[in-house]
Amino acid sequence: MKPILITLFITLLHISCIAQPIGADCNPKLNDAEAVLCNKLFSHTEYDFKGKTIMYISNIGEDKVYSAQYLPATKKDFFIHSKQATDTQLKYHLVILSAIQKTEIPDVDAVVFFMTPNFHRGFNGGWVDKSIKYFKGIKLNFPDNYALAGNDTTENISVEDAKFLNQIFRYERNSFDFTNKKIAITAKYDESYVMIYKHDYIQYIKTHLKTHFSIPCDWLHILNTANRIATGYDAVIVEHAKYVDFDSILKLIETYKPTNSN
Repeated sequence: MKPILITLFITLLHISCIAQPIGADCNPKLNDAEAVLCNKLFSHTEYDFKGKTIMYISNIGEDKVYSAQYLPATKKDFFIHSKQATDTQLKYHLVILSAIQKTEIPDVDAVVFFMTPNFHRGFNGGWVDKSIKYFKGIKLNFPDNYALAGNDTTENISVEDAKFLNQIFRYERNSFDFTNKKIAITAKYDESYVMIYKHDYIQYIKTHLKTHFSIPCDWLHILNTANRIATGYDAVIVEHAKYVDFDSILKLIETYKPTNSN
């Protein structure tokens, strides 16, 4: 009976891995199917990729091969090239971060280099230290519920929307929780601020996450008690904000109070 149960467990695990997409997004945290492939690709290292967060470096750009530099790449880039290339066309190098290196990019477990063979011959430790600096200060905030958020056109923040936004703004929000909150989303066009639909805003973030692992610099401001009473909102997001005129934003959101606000 026990061998049957073990076989069934392995079969179910295999099916689970097959069902997961491979390289479909730029979330640096590997899913189980991606981890299985990486374990095979780097089997000589005995490193277990399961549940790991990986960053990528390559001398292969979108439309050219660089002869003298490495640049950050995405997980999607890595799986596309590793699927298309043979062992003679692409070389790999795994760097498991040391304790000192993890102080510079604490959310990352390892860095994978993938490169053309001629460039691989000149690979050395200096390239590793130099390349890791590309990721210094990077905010890893890819939501696990990527596909579930922003799928309705109401202004209310759903449970999945709240999970999504809590992760996106994990470094900015401190103890603020988007759950059951009223959120004003704005952007500046020409010289004026305008309101943005929640659905459009989340789709904008998701579109960016398809090609990258972070988001543009959006501004989150938690309103104080007086401003919450005046506007009906708990917080304001300003899309891709470089400079924010808070007084103008307050005037705007006072005009467009949320549904069921006091």
